[in-house]
Amino acid sequence: MVMRLRCLRTNRCRSGGGNGSTIRAFANSGSQKSESISWRLIDQDSELLENARNRHCDSYRIETFDLDLNNTAALPLQSVQLITASALLDLVSEEFIDAITRQLVNLNKQQPVGIYTALSYSGMIEWTPSHSLDEEVQNSLNQDQKRDKGFGRALGPDASDYLEHRLTGAGFKVCRADSAWLLDAVDEKNLLVNISPE
Repeated sequence: MVMRLRCLRTNRCRSGGGNGSTIRAFANSGSQKSESISWRLIDQDSELLENARNRHCDSYRIETFDLDLNNTAALPLQSVQLITASALLDLVSEEFIDAITRQLVNLNKQQPVGIYTALSYSGMIEWTPSHSLDEEVQNSLNQDQKRDKGFGRALGPDASDYLEHRLTGAGFKVCRADSAWLLDAVDEKNLLVNISPE
């Protein structure tokens, strides 16, 4: 899901900062402006934040904040032009999205601020070749996606629709695009190598 709201400037805030994969994605976008971006990474995992600092400190201005994202009022969003969230949206609750939407409305009273989300689980899986248990596995995964992940009952595969509904209801223009992952046998082998114990 991609959301663009007016113009972008130089300050970006990364919620659920992780190890900075969104920074790499913007750097690989081909835009020469990506090097002039200041980043604020927010996560409640100091090790991931340290990893992000170490990976990107030579190329970007980065501030890190070890904060609980549930406390949306305490998030350092002053003077940002874009809030990004990757692999986070499907983990959060309606209440979290409602709070972030209120924050965006308030921030946009001062200057244009956008939100960009990526890597949100849609609930759709297709297996080739198919197996008689595919539907059962998918239903089980979709149900698990809706358990509490620390933000209240997670929206799981309904998160993108809910965020779009809340933002359009608040007067924002939403641009949304499909970005399905297509994994082949080579990808499967690489994934298994990366998740297998040493």
